[in-house]
Amino acid sequence: MLEGKNIELRQIEESYLPELRDWRNSHYIRAYTREYRPLNILNQKKWFESLLTDRSNIMFAIEKKDDEAVVGCCGLTYINWKEGHGEISIYIGDQNW
Repeated sequence: MLEGKNIELRQIEESYLPELRDWRNSHYIRAYTREYRPLNILNQKKWFESLLTDRSNIMFAIEKKDDEAVVGCCGLTYINWKEGHGEISIYIGDQNW
């Protein structure tokens, strides 16, 4: 866990998947991501399971410290360990944040 003043970055739990899927399917988020097709829960579970074995993606849930509500997701993606580069991925699904 990584801790800041107002948020914590935590391991993504399987129980978060429906909310993460809904955010990724929202026009608000999908307009700015590579994923152009709507995701279903099977897509989300496959992605979640890949985080356990695929070293090219390291992702975290963004949680509010005061009530531990998940407000988004972030991490490093497309990591190329040999060449030393990757991309940053971040989205805030809770539009109040």
